Amino acid sequence: MNYSKDAWRVWFRGREVVDAVPSSFVDLGDGYGKDAWRAFFEGRPVIDAAAQSFTVLCDGYARDAWRIYWCGRPVADAAPSSFETLGWGYARDAWRVFWNGQPLSEVAPSSFEVLGDGYAHDAWRVFWSGQPLSEVTPSSFEVLGDGYAHDAWRVFWNGRPLSDAAPLSFEVLGRGYARDAWRVWFRGRELPGASPSDFLPQY
Repeated sequence: MNYSKDAWRVWFRGREVVDAVPSSFVDLGDGYGKDAWRAFFEGRPVIDAAAQSFTVLCDGYARDAWRIYWCGRPVADAAPSSFETLGWGYARDAWRVFWNGQPLSEVAPSSFEVLGDGYAHDAWRVFWSGQPLSEVTPSSFEVLGDGYAHDAWRVFWNGRPLSDAAPLSFEVLGRGYARDAWRVWFRGRELPGASPSDFLPQY
């Protein structure tokens, strides 16, 4: 909770929220708050938001009866009636998929699925943090954890392909470490000289 108030004023992280009414003000979480007349994000008014129907979703998204918002800004062309958040910044309505409030082009909402660690896919493409990954096969794509993922031919860390990594023998060891039959990685960076056969992170 980032808002505070007394009988006369409301503050967001120590900064006064101008024109907020303390008697009806509530902290909605995720940086949002509202009183009986206005909605706010991080202490600033959400322009044209309808306070009575204003609710917070997650990942910075919120809605009222007419609009969807991300971090206090309207999301263009989003349909509140069918809008849902999916996690990791992704959301969709009946016609579009969004990441951090921006529509993704040429994505099929009906087949779109969030896999975790920022990865998602529809029937044709795989995405990381809203960006399509080139030359990836959605049908064989799998998220392994710690930012690592692979399809039948390549291994990725945070959406970046790892050169020379072997998908069939690749395994995640935890705390950012991973290995295949020939190499060891930490947060997507190969550790020269490390022996995969007896490498174990010390926790």
